[in-house]
Amino acid sequence: MLGPINTQSISPMNLRVLHLTVARELNSGQIKQLHYEYESAKALQGCAWSTIAYQDEKTLQPFAHTIPLIFRGQFRRKLFSWLVALRLSKNYDYILMRHITFDPFSIIFSPLVANRCSVHHAKEVEELRLVKNDFRGILASWTEAIFARFSASFAKAIFGVTLEIAEYQRFKYSPQKPICRYSNGILSSKIPVLEDRRSLDSINIAFICSFYSAWHGLDRILEACLVAADSSEILTINLIGSLSVELASFISANNFPNAEFIIHGHMNQIKYTSILETCDYGIASFALHRQNLTEGSTLKVREMLAFGLPVYSGHEDIALPVNSNHVLISQKPSINEMIEFGWHCKTIDRQEVRSRSIPLIDKLASINEVVSFLMKTNTPSL
Repeated sequence: MLGPINTQSISPMNLRVLHLTVARELNSGQIKQLHYEYESAKALQGCAWSTIAYQDEKTLQPFAHTIPLIFRGQFRRKLFSWLVALRLSKNYDYILMRHITFDPFSIIFSPLVANRCSVHHAKEVEELRLVKNDFRGILASWTEAIFARFSASFAKAIFGVTLEIAEYQRFKYSPQKPICRYSNGILSSKIPVLEDRRSLDSINIAFICSFYSAWHGLDRILEACLVAADSSEILTINLIGSLSVELASFISANNFPNAEFIIHGHMNQIKYTSILETCDYGIASFALHRQNLTEGSTLKVREMLAFGLPVYSGHEDIALPVNSNHVLISQKPSINEMIEFGWHCKTIDRQEVRSRSIPLIDKLASINEVVSFLMKTNTPSL
C-alpha cells in the first residue's frame, strides 16, 4: 500500500542514513532545502544518505512521493509517516525523522522504530501558541508537550536546526539524550551571483517570506518606517511572498515618510531574481523572540548571501559573524540605520559577499556535521 520507494544506492561499508519528511504540503522553502540536501549528499564519503519526502500533491522532485489517498487527512497522515518509518527502519542505521506536532501515534510507534532520531525546526510548544493566539493554541501546545515527551524519550538522538532548539528539546523532554545541530544550508551551484543592477540614487530592499508569520517581524519594520528619518531619503522595500490581510491593510492605510512598500506576492524565478538584482540588501527576521528563540538558521538568509546580497537582521545566525561588512544585526530596526546600511551596501561587491559566505552556509558541511556525530556515536548506547 505504501508503494515502491527509490533510494540512493547503499553500500554495506557505509553508514546508512535516511532523512524522512511527511507533510500535507511541502512549502517552497522545504522543497529547496530538501533539494539542496538530496544533491549535496551525492558528494558524501563514508555515508549513504537518502532523502525521502511525502506530501498530498504530486511533484517532480526526485526525492518526493505522493501520500496515498487513503492516508490523507490530519491524523491518517501522521499514521502514514510512522508506517513508512517502520517499514524502512531495517534498511538504515539511522532514520532522521522530522518531528510531527501533536502526534498521538508517537505513543504506539516511537518504541518500535528503534533507530529513529528526532529532527526539530522550532520550539514547537511556543510556536503553536504563536500560530493560534487563543485557547486553541494553548490546547494544541499542551497536547504537543504530552506526545513530544514520548517521541523524545524513545529517540536515539535529538537534532535541531540550531543547538538552541536541540538543547531545548533535550531539557524539556529527555535530559540525557545526545543532541546535534543540523542547520539549513545551500548548494552554491544552484544559486548564481546576482547581476548588479543597483541604483546609484536610491535604496532598494527585499523582504522575503513564503507565507508571513509573526516571527518574521515585518510589523516591526513597518513601525520603524512610520518614524521620520534624519534625511529625506526614500527606501523602496519590496515585499515578496504572501502577507497577512492585516499587514497589507496596515500598509495601505498608513503614510510612511521615508519608505515606499511594494507588495509583489508570489512570483516566478525570473521575476524574483530580477527584483533582487536591483536590491542593495535583504531583510531577515526581526521577531524570533516570539518563538522564544535567540538564534536562527533560516534558508532565506543563506540564499540571499549566496546571491551576493547583504543582510539586515534582528537575530544572530549560527553560521555567521555577529556583525561583518555585509551582515548587520540590530535588536530593533531603525529607519536611519536602514538608510545608512543601504548606502554602505552599495560599496560592497556582490561576489565578495558570496565568496565570504559560501564556506559558512554550505549544505554539504551541515550534512557532514550530522554524519560525523552519528559515526562517533554509532554504538548501542546512543
